[in-house]
Amino acid sequence: MIRFPAMGTTVAFQAVGVPPAAAEAAARDLVEQIEAQLSRFRPDSDISRLSRSAGAWIPVGEHTLAVLTAAIELRSATEGLFDPTAGAGPAPQPRPGAAGSPGLVEVDLAAGRARVDRPVDLGAIGKGYAADQLIELARGLGAVAGFASVGVSSVSVFGRRPAGGPWRIGLRSPGEGANVSFGTINLTEGALATSGFDQQGRHIRDPRTGRPAHSEVLQVTVTAATGLVAEAYSTAIAVGGVSLAARLCEPSEAGCVLVTAESVLVSANLRAAFTPGPQPPPKQDASTEERSNGGVFGGIGSL
Repeated sequence: MIRFPAMGTTVAFQAVGVPPAAAEAAARDLVEQIEAQLSRFRPDSDISRLSRSAGAWIPVGEHTLAVLTAAIELRSATEGLFDPTAGAGPAPQPRPGAAGSPGLVEVDLAAGRARVDRPVDLGAIGKGYAADQLIELARGLGAVAGFASVGVSSVSVFGRRPAGGPWRIGLRSPGEGANVSFGTINLTEGALATSGFDQQGRHIRDPRTGRPAHSEVLQVTVTAATGLVAEAYSTAIAVGGVSLAARLCEPSEAGCVLVTAESVLVSANLRAAFTPGPQPPPKQDASTEERSNGGVFGGIGSL
């Protein structure tokens, strides 16, 4: 497993069947390109330039175009509860004009440009996008299987791990150490993302109010075809709660594992892939198991 720092966290990448040196060089280059375009912490990034030029059309790169296009679609799919214009981080008071009304996000794919009418933050889905792109990189390099995680909460995979069987993603109990988990999710294709409140406090903003989100959901893990979808859905469900999870997960291919103060709820379409129960700490040389946020307070129930 290749690991390197990027995007404010640690990237883990494995392209099974590809020489590690070649895989690492290509992965570092790709993630640097993505971060250079999407990071709101870089003053010369596409996102920073867009946010400074509210209302003006700005030339942007392919990664920015792709993620903004997806963000527009995912804002609609999540009933507006994932919103790249909602802001990030703690805010004692909502910004004027930011709460209750979604900001403008427009993309002109033919001209390679975009515009927004207020600052945007793609941090909620940027890591999932990077994990997706790493998996596409692994496929392009001729890998027979691949694993990519950007931080502990955004994972994309394809194929089977070298030891055989699906990739096993451990779900960590909220508020506990990294080696305390309440179960695993097995994946051979697709992505997984977790959103919750135990690591950074109430950092997820409710677009309806501009204030930190409050729902009965303490943490949520979503599986989906892509990291973009998984991250947007997990962010939205952290805001909208169990009722939104039922609307987003049960009718679609997305699956959900929700942690509330009383129990863990698992959508029916994810039960075959979810294995409850404590898991042993990973071995030092384990290269095919990563741990994600998650948790348990009570029994396992159906969503």
